[in-house]
Amino acid sequence: MYQQIIQSAKEQQKNILVMGSPRSGTHAVGAELAILTNAVCLGEICKMSDNPTPWEEIQSLYNTNTLTIAQIVQLTPKIYLSHNVDIIKKHTVIVNVCRRNKIKQFASWVYFRLLDPTELGSWHNHKGAKTNVLQHSIVATEEDLVQFVLEQLVDFYFLPDFNLCYEDLIFTQQQYQKNEFAFPIELMFSNLEYVEQYLKNWQYSLGHLSNDK
Repeated sequence: MYQQIIQSAKEQQKNILVMGSPRSGTHAVGAELAILTNAVCLGEICKMSDNPTPWEEIQSLYNTNTLTIAQIVQLTPKIYLSHNVDIIKKHTVIVNVCRRNKIKQFASWVYFRLLDPTELGSWHNHKGAKTNVLQHSIVATEEDLVQFVLEQLVDFYFLPDFNLCYEDLIFTQQQYQKNEFAFPIELMFSNLEYVEQYLKNWQYSLGHLSNDK
């Protein structure tokens, strides 16, 4: 699939925009594509920060002379960019990365939101010895679950050209490795049964995951 994405971008003279919800593997996919193409890799763009209009960074993917790859993950910039779908698609091949196992993704999403802001660099390549929560110590709220589900839906609004499932991917790059925890991270929830009831029936339709454009 990586080669199909690269070939599509080159044939159409477009850049590559990788989109996904948090903890879906967008950074690893972006790095993998960059290695395979020797492309310019901008990493995650449009991040909320001191910049009052970070979504304007999308222009870095317009009219470049060298194949360029970037990721967008955060929900707020996607909302601001939603009225620019046509121009974004004019300049980029959009790749959506998602995860089938929503319980584990939700647990990872909650865990990393609990980190001290000074530890944001450890959102990737986390090692089990650094696990800083205890089993059954976190209560998952309905508000968290609704927010999480919302973040799973918005990427399809951008009509991705390719849809990838994290569980199906093989990574050769070493920059981003799967996070490790001291125990199955979903066990941090004291109300895991509630989380499972909320998310156990979540699944993507074949239409969502189809790459026939």
